[in-house]
Formats: sequence, C-alpha cells, structure tokens
Amino acid sequence: MQSIKVTILGKDYPLRVEEDQVEAMQDIAGYVDQLIREYRSHLKNQSETTAIVLSCLRIAEELHQTRLLLTKAIEDHERQQENNTDVGVTEEDKSEFENELFLRVNKRIESVIELAQKTVK
Repeated sequence: MQSIKVTILGKDYPLRVEEDQVEAMQDIAGYVDQLIREYRSHLKNQSETTAIVLSCLRIAEELHQTRLLLTKAIEDHERQQENNTDVGVTEEDKSEFENELFLRVNKRIESVIELAQKTVK
C-alpha cells in the first residue's frame, strides 16, 4: 500500500492505495473534482452539497451504463465461445474473467464513493 494525497475542491484527502492504483486514483479524484466544479459553475444558486450529489448521480449513471456494456460484452463473448467450441476456453475461465472484471469495476466504484463521502463531510 502507498500513501497518497488527492485534492477535491481545494481540500486534501490522504488515502492509502495499492501501488499499481496510484495513478488511477489520482485520475479518479481529478474527475470527481472536475464534475463537482462543473455543477457548481452551472448551478450557482445551489449548495455545494447539491453539486456533490449531482456528481455522484452522474458517476453512478456512468457506472450503470458501464456495467450494462460489460454484461453485454460478456454475453456476446459467451455466445461467440459457444459457436467456436474448439477455442479451449472453459466455463471456469469464463467465470474467472467475469469475476475479475466485476471486481475491478466495483473496486473503482467504492473508491469514487469513498472520495465523494469524504467530500460531503
């Protein structure tokens, strides 16, 4: 684990992340900061909390769409594998592939939610 600091709305947040996730977490924090700032600039009469909540909803929508696309890609891959039985991909391989993809997506989601929650405080 590596200690890093990310900045959202001018406030620093210390985090501990896996060494191979440092750049990704910095990118995520930058994205969260950018979204909140965009909502604040467009909704000048609304509170910072409203901008944060709207940013969270947008990120959740993006995540939802990504999950739908991922599910479709997995289903398409499975159909393709059924049509090409000599490829040598086992059911266990497919399950591991699906689980790994979902774990990675969920890990990123949890990181974004955690950052958003800290920002609200």
